[in-house]
Amino acid sequence: MIGPTRRHHALTEFVAQHRHYCDVAPQLRLAFLGDLLPLGGKACRLGNGLRRFLENADYLVINLEGVIAGRSRVINAVRHAPSIVPFLAELFPPERTVLLTGNNHAADCGYLAFDRHCRDLEQRGFRVVGRREEPSIMLPGNIQLANGTEWSNVRHGYVARLADAALSWREDANFRVYCPHWGHEMELYPTPAQINRARGLASQWDMMVGHHPHCPQPIVELDGCLVAFSLGNFAWGAATERYSYGAALLATVGPNASGRWRIGEMQWMFTKQTTHTEGSLLLDTAPTCRFFNQVGR
Repeated sequence: MIGPTRRHHALTEFVAQHRHYCDVAPQLRLAFLGDLLPLGGKACRLGNGLRRFLENADYLVINLEGVIAGRSRVINAVRHAPSIVPFLAELFPPERTVLLTGNNHAADCGYLAFDRHCRDLEQRGFRVVGRREEPSIMLPGNIQLANGTEWSNVRHGYVARLADAALSWREDANFRVYCPHWGHEMELYPTPAQINRARGLASQWDMMVGHHPHCPQPIVELDGCLVAFSLGNFAWGAATERYSYGAALLATVGPNASGRWRIGEMQWMFTKQTTHTEGSLLLDTAPTCRFFNQVGR
């Protein structure tokens, strides 16, 4: 109600916004954005900074919170209007867009709505991950991307949970990305328990990119694994100032001299949505986030 808490701020610290990890033969550039919530009929456009950030990406991964249409089963159900589809198609080519559907609002409207939501997106060319029977997908280069949720607003057995995604780990993958929907809303820093959980997963996954808190959290290194605990919000038609910040992450991956796949280059930027007088939303990178004044200057 009063904005994000700064508890546990001493436990994690952002990595540099642009970092060279090792020399690799670049094979794929993976871009990640935060939560996409209902736009409320508002028109959206990308700013030049975010366009430039995404222009060289091969794949874009977004957490699509909730489902398209469907009748609500809960009071605070998150439902997108069908107009979200052309927005996504304009944002990035559908065949190179991965939509994460394993989140706490995925089951708000029941199984049939969730199943239709996933199938309709796939028919329009998007890559979809987050069903319990399919908690991970393979991208070109034999890259595994897994998604599951810690939370759900209703009981269900069809949206991937964290354990489903973690157990989907594939030995034959060249590079593995885990996208958990975890943590607590409006916390700027992960809790000690969440940090320990991430450390336990770091030996299995090459990269972790999380969602759910609705505000960005530190992007860190844990035991050699790049971990973005939360990318915050990408876009939301009902967002107030404190819900308007997120982060964009771009990682170039490929084999190193010994043939093992690693992150070569990584960069990240804060993002922010601003509202124009006519009500349209501008989505762009930001030099800093007012919650992290010491970062991004």
